[in-house]
Amino acid sequence: MGGLDMDYGRPPLPPKGPLAVSKKDMEHIRRVFDQDMSSKKLNSIISPREDAQMFRSLDRHAVPCEGIVELYELLWRWGHRTTDQPGFAKNFGFAIPDTIIIEKGKPYAWYFVSKKDGSLLRKSEGSLTLGAVEKKFCRDRKDDESPICAAWYPVASQFSEARCHSPMAEFMTPGSCREFLSSLRCTHSGIIQAFVEPCGVSNFLVRTVQYKNQTSLSVRTNRALLVNGKGNAFDKCATFEGSADESRPRRFSHWTLENSIGPMGFPWAHDPAKR
Repeated sequence: MGGLDMDYGRPPLPPKGPLAVSKKDMEHIRRVFDQDMSSKKLNSIISPREDAQMFRSLDRHAVPCEGIVELYELLWRWGHRTTDQPGFAKNFGFAIPDTIIIEKGKPYAWYFVSKKDGSLLRKSEGSLTLGAVEKKFCRDRKDDESPICAAWYPVASQFSEARCHSPMAEFMTPGSCREFLSSLRCTHSGIIQAFVEPCGVSNFLVRTVQYKNQTSLSVRTNRALLVNGKGNAFDKCATFEGSADESRPRRFSHWTLENSIGPMGFPWAHDPAKR
């Protein structure tokens, strides 16, 4: 694709060992880091007063948040290349919740983790019905469960006709999920994914960026309580999907950045099982 010689059916080989970050590379990382932060005035919390001012802000809105849906088929193929240990989470270091790919308003693929051996599987064509999706996602929630059942992420594509009519993510309760499924049309393309309850009272998301075998982290935590919190589903769940004042970001100083990816080599970047 595009003149690149890539084998999408083969998982990446683990590197030989941690690589030292050269002074030139570290300066490049610093420039990228500073340019990104300078363009996002509200991307860091300087003081409790500033945090309170941002929390009182009424300027809350979604931001474009599109995903690469081909990644799931790639992970599915990689998972089946390892026969000695079929467990997907044991091989890759993370799990994938039930994910349904929607293409032009219709279910195209459904990926899930097997309860038997932990492998990543894909449902048969006969199971790809909106009724089956509704039965799986829109069940009644227990009192101790989060009211959010699913999230919608539009597809990212270089072709305008392949994109969804809206680039915004959505978080859904069982009721709003039923409405969403019943209103799907040919301009809907993206994924419906089971919502994963966070380890805490508020939703949060961790993003990683890999550069030259080094990994940096970015964390955003929603300000609202997930259960019994104020606002609609998006207000209580949005992290990177919403504007800066929807969540509390974590800013990494140069000292933290260099100590994470410099002397340590950040082991996650060198262990494929933890990626």
